[in-house]
Amino acid sequence: MNLHKVVRGPINAVARDRLCTLYRMTGKQERDERGLTTPVFAPGEEVRAQIQSERAAALEHFERVETTTTRRIYLYAEYDPALRPWAQWRPLARSGDMLQDDLGLYWLITDVIEDFTHEGWVSVLGVLQTTPITLRIEEDADSGSDDGEAERGADGVLP
Repeated sequence: MNLHKVVRGPINAVARDRLCTLYRMTGKQERDERGLTTPVFAPGEEVRAQIQSERAAALEHFERVETTTTRRIYLYAEYDPALRPWAQWRPLARSGDMLQDDLGLYWLITDVIEDFTHEGWVSVLGVLQTTPITLRIEEDADSGSDDGEAERGADGVLP
C-alpha cells in the first residue's frame, strides 16, 4: 500500500508541493586550468517536493549545524537507481545531486534518509548552498549544442 499517496491530500492542504528542478550528478568531473574540479550534472528535471525543517534533536547529530541550513526534502522518485536522487552512489560515481527550489535556492543532497522509491518517493537531506555556484550541465546530444555542454549560473539561466 502506498501510504505516501494516501497522505498527499492532507499534507498539501497544510503545505503545497513546491515545483523544483533536480540536477542529477553524472559522475563526470571537469578540471580547470588551476586543477580544480567541477562536477557535471544532467539537464534539470522538474519534480514536486516538500521542503520541511528538521527536528532540533536530529540537527544535533549533523556536522557544522551552526553554519549550515539543513532541511528534510520529500520528493517523488523513480525506483530505477540511475533516476532516483542520490547523495553518494559509488557504482555511478555520483557524489551528490543538486536541487533548485521554487525560490531559486540550491540544495546539495547530502543524505538519503528514507528510501521508499519502490513506492514512488524518497526523503533526502538537503544543505542550502550559501555561496554562488555554477552548475556544469551536460546537454543532450541532440540539443544542438556545439560542445554538448552548457554552463548554468547560480540564477539557473544559461548564458
